[in-house]
Amino acid sequence: MRRVLTLADSGGMIEIKSSRLLEVSLDVNATAGYYWKLVKIDATVLRKVSEVTIPNTKALGSRSKTTFIFQAQNVGGGKLKLHYLRPWETKIPLKTFEVTVKVT
Repeated sequence: MRRVLTLADSGGMIEIKSSRLLEVSLDVNATAGYYWKLVKIDATVLRKVSEVTIPNTKALGSRSKTTFIFQAQNVGGGKLKLHYLRPWETKIPLKTFEVTVKVT
C-alpha cells in the first residue's frame, strides 16, 4: 500500500507504517528549467527509492509531474523537505514542500 501526497499536504504531518511506501507527486514546469530538489530527509526514517519526471505533453511550457517514492524505514520521526527552483537560482526557492513524517 502506498500513501500519496501532493503540494496541498505541505505543512502537515503524516503517519506511515514501517516498510510502507510514501509517494510525493508534485507539478513542475521542467521546460522552464524548474525542478524539485530534495533538501532534507532523515535517512534513518525514510529512504528515497526513486524520482521521475513525466511530461503531460510535449508542448513547450507544459506542466509535468515529478514523483518521488520513499520507503519508511525505522520507527521514529523526521522532516521531509523539497525545494522548487532552477539550478542557477539557488537563493530562495519558488515553492517549498515540507511534511513531518512519523513512522510507526
